[in-house]
This record gives sequence, C-alpha cells and structure tokens, in this order.
Amino acid sequence: MKIVKGKKRTRKNNSALAAAVILSCTLLLHGPLVISASADAKDEMPTVSVSAECSVTVTPDMAEILLSVTDEAADATEAQRMNAEKVNAVIETLTALGIEEKSICTTGYDMYPNYDYDEYQKIVGYTVVTSMKISDLKIEDVGGIVNSCVQQGINGISGIRYTCSDYDTAYQEALASAVAQARETAQTIAQAAGKELGDIVTITEEGQDTSYRYNGLQEEKALLADQAAGAAEYDMAVMPGEAQITASVSACWYMN
Repeated sequence: MKIVKGKKRTRKNNSALAAAVILSCTLLLHGPLVISASADAKDEMPTVSVSAECSVTVTPDMAEILLSVTDEAADATEAQRMNAEKVNAVIETLTALGIEEKSICTTGYDMYPNYDYDEYQKIVGYTVVTSMKISDLKIEDVGGIVNSCVQQGINGISGIRYTCSDYDTAYQEALASAVAQARETAQTIAQAAGKELGDIVTITEEGQDTSYRYNGLQEEKALLADQAAGAAEYDMAVMPGEAQITASVSACWYMN
C-alpha cells in the first residue's frame, strides 16, 4: 500500500487489500478562512474550520455481469421455447461452475412481434429476450464464466460492474487520513495566526460513494477445474483497472 501526501511517500504492506493502493489527499477550505474572536466575551475562543478529502486507489476483485439470450421464430410459442431452453442451459452451467442460485437473477423478459413494413406492417415472426445478472464473481473467473455461457446460448453482454471486497478497509484508511490531514492543516493555520490549536469543536464525515462496495457473498468461490479447462484458450481477459475510494471530513477546532 502506498500513501501519497504531497511529495512525501511512505510504503507499507497490507495483505488484506487485493493490490497496491495509493492514498492522495486534497484540502478544501469552506470559502474564505474566518477566524473570529469576541472582544466582549473573554471566554469566547476563536475557531478555525477546515475540510480534507483523501482517496485510496484500489484494484477491484469482484464483479457482476449482465447477459442476455435473444431468439427469433415465426411463431411466438416457438420463440419462447427456444429461449427457455437456452436460458435453462445457461443456469445449469452456472450452478455447475459453483455459482449459487441467489447470485443468478433474471432482470428482464421481453417478447415482441417482428414486422415486414413493406407489406403494411405484416407480422413475420416474434423475438424473445431474457436478460440476466450474474453476481458475486471473482475477477479471475469472469472470462471463463462468460465463455461457458456463450457456449450455452448467451448472445448478448451489456456490461460488467466491478466492486472491491476490501472496500471498508480502504475507506477507513482514507477516512483516518482525511481526519489527520484536516488536523494538520488546522494546526498550520493556527500557528500562522499566532495561536495554538486547542480542543476540537466538531467533526463531520461527509457523504461517501459506495458504488464500489461489495455487499455479496464473502466465502471463496472457485470454478470447477474440469469444467473450465476445456474452454480456457477462448477465455476473454478481464481488466478491472482501478477504483477511487474517497473519504471527506469537515472539522472545527478552538484556537488558544
């Protein structure tokens, strides 16, 4: 894990995180700095308010994929039959690969007529589309899973969403760094004003973006070796890139 703060960098190991993380901090002042003191009340102390934001860059290790099966036939019943057979085959394959049923979700089912517009919108067939979401997948398994599903009839992939199983660990580190950075900045401002930083008045955690938090199953999942081996040469490479886990705080201190 790398923590970057200005030009000073420190390094430490954290086996809990999937990959190296980089911590960057940004200071935010709420408008013009206001240092106030009351001449009429000796017991009213001046305060200083600052904000700090720190980000941790992590490599996602979990994913969910959006798949679909589309079939066309001259008859609506035949289109449904063809589609159902392929969807059932996909589900059987997924469960055989160790994916639990609660991680397989049917997100949509559509059937609509196909027209020949050259013959006054004559119906010439029907299309059936079943959409599915497969969750709780380890990044290294996604390529093999997609390949196996395609072999069973999947003919549409609409997206991959990445998450991080160590989101909370990364966020807590970013949060602690944001608090430390806020205090350091307040200390600098107090000294520049000829004061000493006193007790903290308030500290507030700002809203956080949890889109990269993994909330699914925590147990390890693995593909069955004999199921995945035959298709390995066709597996697509999945590159999750990096994700920013950010924490922000606002704080106020007395100045003595």
